Amino acid sequence: MTLKERFQLYKPGQGMAARYAAGGIVETMVYFGCWSLYEHPSHEGWWGTPFLSLDALNLAMNWGLTVCSLVFVAATATNWLLVVNHPKAADFLIETEAELRKVNWPARHEYLNSSFVVILSVVILSMWLVFSDMVVTFLLRRIGY
Repeated sequence: MTLKERFQLYKPGQGMAARYAAGGIVETMVYFGCWSLYEHPSHEGWWGTPFLSLDALNLAMNWGLTVCSLVFVAATATNWLLVVNHPKAADFLIETEAELRKVNWPARHEYLNSSFVVILSVVILSMWLVFSDMVVTFLLRRIGY
């Protein structure tokens, strides 16, 4: 398989929303991982040593930023090849999107009624737990704990 064929979109037009959503989620995790990698070590030593200064932009390139940028570019290419465009992953996401289209989604009023029941149940359960905690705390203090 040539490089051009490898970067062509596998099954164009099918499952695009699911594939791009999954790719976007992975890419967001990669971005925050690279940001964390850049911020984690102290900026002392070789990691924060600038090797190129662009005074006009008030920017200094250091080794940590360069390494993190290279990791981000490599992870982006890997994300494209393995998540968005790999045949097995793409087929799985295409099938997932097709199954979601078959789901019979409830009407708006059913969503609202169900949400109300869940929120009310959480509030009642929370109040019960607070009351139970207060009673147990009172009893334990009464007996000297």
